[in-house]
Amino acid sequence: MGKPEHGIICFETEWLHNNGDNRFNLQTNSLLQFLKDFYDCDIIHKTILTKRDLEYYIEYFSKKKYMIKYDIIYFATHGLPGNIILEGETCEEKDKIKKEEAKYLNLSDLATMANGSFGKAIIHFSSCETFKDKVAIQKFKEDTGAAVICGYTKSVNAVKSAILDIALFNYLMHIQNVGILLNKNKCIFWKTYAPLIKELGFDVI
Repeated sequence: MGKPEHGIICFETEWLHNNGDNRFNLQTNSLLQFLKDFYDCDIIHKTILTKRDLEYYIEYFSKKKYMIKYDIIYFATHGLPGNIILEGETCEEKDKIKKEEAKYLNLSDLATMANGSFGKAIIHFSSCETFKDKVAIQKFKEDTGAAVICGYTKSVNAVKSAILDIALFNYLMHIQNVGILLNKNKCIFWKTYAPLIKELGFDVI
């Protein structure tokens, strides 16, 4: 098959710091290792707890020009419409709502953090409802210059979304023109996984 066209950088939340009952500890690293073993593709996996963690790694990889080779940027986090959630953020406020809001990273701030390093990238948000805010997603695409942005509009089952994540990356591995993913009528990915795509509210811009 030859060397894959794309490498993946995964930024994954520290699931063990979830509030509440710590419902799962997904650990996408093992899923990505499967792809690496099968395709001999290039994978980088970093666990992020705070906004500062994410900012550090984005700056580091952009300076080292990793994001030319690793052009699939994979965010495995919790989410809300137009936001991803970083579990380690804290706030001095006593108000519980303020403490929760401190964990939100909206897409506008993420685009500023990227500082041009996501240009021409394929960005996948594997997080609940982040893709529900289409206005924020469209602006994020314009601000970053990303080639394709995809994610979930619904609150998703962790195992099912992980299955679709891997199916997506499997499809993309040897695709040069990633814009084909935008053509829902002709792209085989949409036809093959249609029931799961509908269930999870997967979409692409």
